[in-house]
Amino acid sequence: MESEKEIQNLLSEKQKAQISFSIGGLILFLGLAGVFFRQSKIRKQHNHILALKNEEIAKQNGERELLLKEIHHRVKNNLQIISSLLSMQTRGLQDEKVKGAMKESQSRVKTIALIHEKLYQYENLSKINMQEYMMQLSDLLTQTYRSDKQINVIVEAAEINLDMDMAIPIGLITNELLSNSLKYAFEDRDFGEIHIIISEEESGNYKLRVEDTGKGLDNDLDIEKSKSLGLKLVRTLTRQINGQLKISSNPGASFEIVFKEDALAA
Repeated sequence: MESEKEIQNLLSEKQKAQISFSIGGLILFLGLAGVFFRQSKIRKQHNHILALKNEEIAKQNGERELLLKEIHHRVKNNLQIISSLLSMQTRGLQDEKVKGAMKESQSRVKTIALIHEKLYQYENLSKINMQEYMMQLSDLLTQTYRSDKQINVIVEAAEINLDMDMAIPIGLITNELLSNSLKYAFEDRDFGEIHIIISEEESGNYKLRVEDTGKGLDNDLDIEKSKSLGLKLVRTLTRQINGQLKISSNPGASFEIVFKEDALAA
């Protein structure tokens, strides 16, 4: 009888221990569930606040982009007004040299205006697609220097995108070199080709080459001493972008400039 009571007591104590353990486990589970629920609630609040902040940032960025687009649009319009004024001024001139200088100034203004026009059109307000830009620039200049000669301008600048600070000097350099070829390279022939090539040699390192199949350069040409305003601009702008200029005749004129996108002179 005593052994049975002992067994019953042991079983009773075991049941009590199991019940206590179960209750303790339940309390622990409820406690952890409460902690996780609170953390989840806090996380949701933080995510909601973060989503509101991101929405506000996106709204501000959109407003800034619209403002930048409007600025580029207005700059482009102002430059076009200047170009129109130069054109009107040119019509009243009799001196052919002065008229030529005015026409060159007009094409330079249009070259810069074209950059702002492209930035106004693009979703990306920091990069210029050089293939599109150079093709439009070549169309603009071939119309400016119309002639009966069959001159084909070929642009090779696929996948090259430069920021505005680099695209403007590169555009102006190309404007000078292309204008020079259109005006002088084919004086003794009725047809020819001009190649505008921009290539990325390695990451961040680029090469601009403008070459034609014309009569070539004078043997005694020294660009450092040249009095031509166009060549002076090419030299100055090349220094501005910390580029290296190489000139040759093969047999046509060839201008090659090696530059880095982030190497603008201070």
